[in-house]
Amino acid sequence: MVSILTIVKNGRIYIRPYLRALQNQTYKKIEVVIQDGQSNDGTQEFIQKFKKSTKVKILLESSQDKNGAEAISKAIKRCSGQIVCMINADDILNQHACQIAIDYFTKQPKAGALYGANKLITKEGKYINTFRPMPFDLIKLLRCELVPTANGSFYNLKVCKNDFKFTSQFKTCGDLDLWLKLSKFPILCTQKVLASTRVDKQSSTRQAANYEQFCTDKIGILTKFINKYEKNIITEQLLKTSIAGVYAWAAESILNIEGKTKRFRYYINLAQKL
Repeated sequence: MVSILTIVKNGRIYIRPYLRALQNQTYKKIEVVIQDGQSNDGTQEFIQKFKKSTKVKILLESSQDKNGAEAISKAIKRCSGQIVCMINADDILNQHACQIAIDYFTKQPKAGALYGANKLITKEGKYINTFRPMPFDLIKLLRCELVPTANGSFYNLKVCKNDFKFTSQFKTCGDLDLWLKLSKFPILCTQKVLASTRVDKQSSTRQAANYEQFCTDKIGILTKFINKYEKNIITEQLLKTSIAGVYAWAAESILNIEGKTKRFRYYINLAQKL
């Protein structure tokens, strides 16, 4: 069985296409585990109504959460599938995504995770382009040269069960922490489209001011991971180049959001100093 895990709060505007996509999965042995953050916009009511019109098993729980990591942790405990898929409530899972994941893990049962291409769409659902990620590479991940697509990603709990968890230690970038935990297992990448992701000016990654917190959390996550190893000239240099990579990633992101602003130059300077 595949457990499709989603956290949501006040997502009524996009919940219908999200649920329809799950209903249309070509692989039918699925359950949908939704952790709601006490929505008050009709999200819960719509999900309950949808449950009555579909054969798909939908498990809805609503509670107050400190942050996304806590909500995900609650949902993980309720998953009964050996494979878990993570998808945002405002996005759309490709109708063949679960079958694709089953096929990959059947061929490579020792793999811990699978991520793949994402179609980028407007908030109205119009196609923009397709993002195709690079194959997994730990060094590139550490340097922020690789950002695996978390949306529509799949996790093989037979392999990574004890490591498939989110920590509330960091406010953001929990996906980086998870990928680093799972890096000891084979991680698969497919160029097949697994999900469609909405690109909205209001999303957190499109707000340039948020990159200060993103950088703080990424550096904290990277430092925690690298410090697990014996301190020497190699690990010290790796940490330095990883931090530089975080600032370079932030600069590139801000360049795409607002151009060559003072904030862009600030992060470029930080990267160059290292």
